[in-house]
Amino acid sequence: MTWGTITSPHTSSSSQFAGDYLNKLSKLFSDIDVSLTPYSSTDIPLINTPFQIRSGKLQLLRSSGSNGCIIVIPAVGSLYNLNVPLISADDTFALLGVANSFTERITVSKDTADLLYLRRPTQTVGNGVEFWSWMYDSANVYKNYGRFRWEIRTNTPGAENSSAKWSVMKAGTITSMLSINGETGLVLLGTNLRQGFDDSLETAARTYQTPNNDAQLIGVVSKSNTTVDINTTAAETDLLNYSVSGNRMGTNGVVKFTITGYILQNQATGTTYTFAIKFGGTTMWADVTASISQSATKFPFLIEGEIYNKNATNAQSLAGKIIINDSTAATTGIGDISTAGLLVNNFDSEGADTTKDTTSAQTLQVTVTMSVSNANVKTVVKHKRVELMT
Repeated sequence: MTWGTITSPHTSSSSQFAGDYLNKLSKLFSDIDVSLTPYSSTDIPLINTPFQIRSGKLQLLRSSGSNGCIIVIPAVGSLYNLNVPLISADDTFALLGVANSFTERITVSKDTADLLYLRRPTQTVGNGVEFWSWMYDSANVYKNYGRFRWEIRTNTPGAENSSAKWSVMKAGTITSMLSINGETGLVLLGTNLRQGFDDSLETAARTYQTPNNDAQLIGVVSKSNTTVDINTTAAETDLLNYSVSGNRMGTNGVVKFTITGYILQNQATGTTYTFAIKFGGTTMWADVTASISQSATKFPFLIEGEIYNKNATNAQSLAGKIIINDSTAATTGIGDISTAGLLVNNFDSEGADTTKDTTSAQTLQVTVTMSVSNANVKTVVKHKRVELMT
């Protein structure tokens, strides 16, 4: 509404309140800025006494006069001071329910455990809350340099799981590096790879101790205890076939392999066994046994070897050993140790080293070829495994 004014008002003095002051009050309550011309800036109304406005009655509007906010006071037990912090420049109130940007350090101070709450009402898998750290990069561009995120992983009643994940700037890209979650425990991350620690087999608290030196972990990347019975064939046959993924060996990485089992030659024709080790399709070592005569005794064997990069991702050597016992019976099991055995030899790829590019996948093969195809001529694999040290 617009309040009326007095026509030709008298002029007020220091001792007399006249019509011009009444007109000023009328304009003050009629959406007119009384501090503007013809009034000076000293005419800005100044209130120096407490006065009260009931909750919901104070409306702060935009300069256009429409839209704004209404100040509502919740039910409180007394009158409390709302202190405005000391400021040294223009500033903005931070409000609940809207995004706020803070340009100064914030201290949260309270003497109980429930110091700070971060809450998100959405309760579906994948939702969470985050802390982000922003800084200027070398080109003076404002970037996110670090994140800490809590997230819902499973939300089944009584079986909920969550995760906490740390991400940092790595080679110019924000990258997840560490995660702790209720499903797999501690997980180390990097690019698209991850390393997890599983304590499901532990029955008590254990301590993982590291040596007082640089060290590398040896990982078993493949193993099988399934018995494989190779017989009735004279064709070259795999005892082990494993694809070493690209970039897994580095410049000095090692692929270690172990194969155990036995051979059986229980038919009349003398039989030879040719063993070969290949990497990337190239034979690095191969040799044939002497002819083995018929025997109902199983000859246990062990093949162990290492293929390693020679200070480059495209230069490999091989070294290892092969042991085959003879037909002398053991006291228990198979494999007599009272004699020298049929075959106890080391092997090496000297003169047959390879130059495979291990930044790409390369296949490790260990094969056997039996000179006679017969059901009673066998190579039986009982256990095999591949270990990788980068």
